[in-house]
Amino acid sequence: MTEKRTTAPEILKRAAAHIAQRAASRDLPDGERSMPRAVAAFTALTGKHMSESEGWLFMVCLKAARATAGAYTPDDAEDGAAYFALFGEAQAAAVPPPADPRAPAEHSFGWVGLSSYQPSSLPAGTVVTLDLTENRFTKVESP
Repeated sequence: MTEKRTTAPEILKRAAAHIAQRAASRDLPDGERSMPRAVAAFTALTGKHMSESEGWLFMVCLKAARATAGAYTPDDAEDGAAYFALFGEAQAAAVPPPADPRAPAEHSFGWVGLSSYQPSSLPAGTVVTLDLTENRFTKVESP
């Protein structure tokens, strides 16, 4: 009789179940997870800043270190997968949403100011300055 092998989808399903179970028993009513509080405590104790995603990545490393010491334990793979998913969630939350393509140009660039460049269609040495606050060319200088 052959032993059934554990598959990656099974590990991921169990990891998702662990996240749900722990959220029900340990997260705050507003859905806040424990890592923001844990990294705040770490910063208070050490004076070194750690982001939420870095806290989850630390936990991934901890599970990887444990998984390489001793016999295989399903918990290491399941918790490691869960921690990496939470790392991804924190990373995604830190990225600003994409700009609305219908918004004025100064909003879609994410910065406002003056930009100068050398267009390839103009003679060498010509500098065109674009005022992004007004969305118009303000100066053309030729040699």
